[in-house]
Amino acid sequence: MWRAFGKFALAAAISTLIASPVHAHPSERGNAALFEVAKAQDAISRSLENLRRMFESSSDYQQALSEVRTARNEYERAREDVLTTWQQTQQYKSVQLEIWKLQKQLDANRAEPEKIAELAEQLLQTRMALSKIESNLLGSDEKIKTARYAMRNPSTRVRVCCSFASSRSRSCSACVRSVKASFNN
Repeated sequence: MWRAFGKFALAAAISTLIASPVHAHPSERGNAALFEVAKAQDAISRSLENLRRMFESSSDYQQALSEVRTARNEYERAREDVLTTWQQTQQYKSVQLEIWKLQKQLDANRAEPEKIAELAEQLLQTRMALSKIESNLLGSDEKIKTARYAMRNPSTRVRVCCSFASSRSRSCSACVRSVKASFNN
């Protein structure tokens, strides 16, 4: 193989090997490289942690979190108002009574497999009907629609990088760029 390169190429290769640090054993060169990689990974982790702290302590982020909490609380209050009103109706009470009766029958007939399937199906259908009514009520209420929209608006500003939210060792370059851009503005 060295014949193809000639004397000068061979001399250049030997001088490169001589100029590189000499270790007692080839595995020590690998250990040194692994040590350098570990140091670089540690520096990256520290940088990401610093970026995360800067991001989380920024006034924009804190304000957006506050807006999200306020909007979530308003949504929960509106939801609770609608459901409380619904739960005071006779229709709700009769459906709840039907669910209670079916559950009692199901518990009493545990020894009879053919009745269990039928009663479980009736119980499931009744609970699904109740859930659908509640979902329709929540979906048609204007206060809830407004509160749900208000919850989305600040949430779009609270974008946390995948590396900040989960593992500190992974990073998303797009998220890091967006964090840097937000601090430059």
